[in-house]
Amino acid sequence: MTRRFADKSQDAGHRASHRKRRSGAQPSSGFDLDFLSAFLKQGRALLDEGRDEEATEIAKRALQVQETAETRAFFIQCVKLWSYFPGAEHMREVFARALREAWTLAGDLYPTIKGLLERDPVIGPAIRRASESWPLQSALPDLLGAGGLIAIAGNSLLLALLEVVKVTDLNFERLLTSIRAGLLGMVARDNNHPDETVLRLCCALARQCFFNEYVFDVTADQHNCVIHLRDRISEAIAARADISPVALAVLATFLRLGSLPGRALLLKRSWPRSVADVIDQQIREPAAERQYLKSIPRITPISDDTSTSVQEQYQDNPYPRWITLFRVPAPSITFDESFARDFPLSAYRKIGKTSRLDVLIAGCGTGHDAILFAQSYSGATILALDLSLSSLSFAKHRTRTLGVNNIEYAQADILELARLERTFDVISCGGVLHHLADPEHGWRILLSLLRPNGCMHVALYSELARRDVAFAQTWLRERGYSSSVEDIRRARHDLVVAAEHEQPLKHVIRSLDFYSTSECRDLLFPSRESSFTVPRIKAFLQENNLQFLGFILDGHVRNQFSKRFFAGSETDLQLWHQFETENPDTFTSMYQFWVQKQAQGQRER
Repeated sequence: MTRRFADKSQDAGHRASHRKRRSGAQPSSGFDLDFLSAFLKQGRALLDEGRDEEATEIAKRALQVQETAETRAFFIQCVKLWSYFPGAEHMREVFARALREAWTLAGDLYPTIKGLLERDPVIGPAIRRASESWPLQSALPDLLGAGGLIAIAGNSLLLALLEVVKVTDLNFERLLTSIRAGLLGMVARDNNHPDETVLRLCCALARQCFFNEYVFDVTADQHNCVIHLRDRISEAIAARADISPVALAVLATFLRLGSLPGRALLLKRSWPRSVADVIDQQIREPAAERQYLKSIPRITPISDDTSTSVQEQYQDNPYPRWITLFRVPAPSITFDESFARDFPLSAYRKIGKTSRLDVLIAGCGTGHDAILFAQSYSGATILALDLSLSSLSFAKHRTRTLGVNNIEYAQADILELARLERTFDVISCGGVLHHLADPEHGWRILLSLLRPNGCMHVALYSELARRDVAFAQTWLRERGYSSSVEDIRRARHDLVVAAEHEQPLKHVIRSLDFYSTSECRDLLFPSRESSFTVPRIKAFLQENNLQFLGFILDGHVRNQFSKRFFAGSETDLQLWHQFETENPDTFTSMYQFWVQKQAQGQRER
């Protein structure tokens, strides 16, 4: 999805900061809640008019008056448009809490938080130094300046970002890679920094590296140093000797603690809270996930050659890995109510169910979208299927941890689902069909499970928007890169170098999927991949008697489309084809859209 954000009014004076209120705090005596509602209504009107700065000021003030689900949501709606807004630096703690408490999808706040960190007097210059000196990784004093390590280690916003959100910026990644190298050199010299804040930084960085599956560059010297440190800690585990918490945390920035021999013994020791959190993430949680492997039912065979190769990819690299999940505020609404809100101009015909809405998630991966769906719609009962048991066990563990109890997970192949002998009101198939040898065949199988009047969400790659990725895939294939972790690191490094003179590669290295191992593998080394065009989608809908209900897009793209054509034309695929031809990056992530089975005798125009 195209994300719009701007750096407006950089030189505007900073407004005074206000005392923040915790969630659930009561308004001051005599405070008029109706006034707050009217205040938010005014802010939304300003936002609709494009008066972003005024709307953001209202959002800030409303949040400071009383922190509620409504004021949080409007605050997020406003600030995610910006890389910086006046007074943002006074709200660092609010942003840190928003990340940790999952006020929204974690990536929504990344541009603003990145903008704030780039303005930090220590972090900003350090990002520039790390980038300018790359691939040389400067010593910590040269990189951060005197006292810089302690300063950034105490930056709560930086720590929250590292613990919750995948870093998706090349220069920021270079800074973190250089800091990691400096910390490794520190513990290699047995100079285990005594400051507790430095330990917290090491642990936050370890959690980031585990999250991105150790995609950062590793030099040969660093590799040898890591092997030595690993052996040293492994010997200490076996001998039940003392282990420096800092040394263990730094090791965890280069490799999974779950790969250490005797790792279970680490669970029995007493550790500082930040180290215990890393051990939970890298040892305890993966062990809990593995407990589900044998209990997940296998409801179809997997025998198709393409399905088998795709299964192997996602078995090795579950996709996507995620840390926190935005909790949909209660009460949830019905599917019909949601559709009427999100697609008011579509020809949607109500399903008419307030309970027992039968939903199939075909290709659920690690469960992120299945859980959001389960939380979003009252009365939904969900069957979530995937080829990869690793992804399913991750999903099932997270689902149980979050207390969601209306999802059933199972292993299955879409191509074998005709034997399922079940039908559904709603089917969601996001990012799966284009991995099949014959995507339309798989799509028709799923449609055979959709009840009359049922709705289906589909996500497919756009041939136009995917052109630079296709260029990069060919570039790597011609040079013999494989999908191993080592080759993915090498490929990323070489793509960045080649991007200096290959324009398509510049776009690829800006992709959010470039910044973790599993997502980079999915981006650049897919087992199988097809791309679509709007005319191809339209032809399939006509052949299969499906009504196009609308694309899932951010408001900025939708507004551009309405200005280019006319209000109410958002379900006209011919116009969307024209719009995409004129704006080929419109569907950079994917085409995401809803269709509905038409009544007998109706045809899609």
